[in-house]
Amino acid sequence: PGSRLCATCARPNYARGSGKGSCEKCSKVWNLIFFISSIAFGLAGFTVLLRLTLFERRKVKLSDGVKKIGINYLQFASLALNLNLPWTRPLQQLFQWQNYGVSISNAMLSLDCVLAETHTTFEVFELKFFSTLLLPFIFVPIGYGIVRFILKGGRNESMAALILFWYLMYPSIIKSITTLVACTGPIGGTKRYLILDPEIECFNYSSYVWVGLVSGLVFYVVGLPLFSILTLKRMDRDDAGNRLKYGILYDGYESETFWW
Repeated sequence: PGSRLCATCARPNYARGSGKGSCEKCSKVWNLIFFISSIAFGLAGFTVLLRLTLFERRKVKLSDGVKKIGINYLQFASLALNLNLPWTRPLQQLFQWQNYGVSISNAMLSLDCVLAETHTTFEVFELKFFSTLLLPFIFVPIGYGIVRFILKGGRNESMAALILFWYLMYPSIIKSITTLVACTGPIGGTKRYLILDPEIECFNYSSYVWVGLVSGLVFYVVGLPLFSILTLKRMDRDDAGNRLKYGILYDGYESETFWW
């Protein structure tokens, strides 16, 4: 009892799974295929979502509220697997596949198995962590290409696509950041260890991990919501151009409680 080895996956045959504290059997070839297909599936799903949420919205409708509920549900799906709840196997798979449809970054879950022979669990997490933090910026030219050449949209639609992507990415970013502060109880005295990888002592990270953690907290956890609220508060939310670009953040809400 209390041994950290009980929570360690037997790499390279097993790697950290999608559920909290779980391990999954690895198949390097299939996981590489899954990684590539998940990126393609994520891009296709996001393109469809763009078509439904941006290119059909020209006035406030009841369907905007329905779309908001659907998108919020997809955001919940991206966080559900990280909750300490006894999800059944079918529900775990359902949440995981729904998550891939709107968050390309989660395709990198399969990297745990692809890199199991050459990297530790924490080293793979570091790669995914920094990729998740940088993906919203990497997506700028990708989103522009989807809107401009596939959906035939303009500058406003490109801005709206970027905001929608950041909106959908937010739970994944929060999940990555909170993983670094999700620790076990005291083991062998007062030391606590990372739930993701019990070989790593909590908060005993390298300087560049700390830079990523602090930057993520300041820019994403605090900065993005604060900037969004201030922007929406100061602008004309009924203007057609503003509604097209920023409507995903407040469509379906009452004007007085747009921030909620």
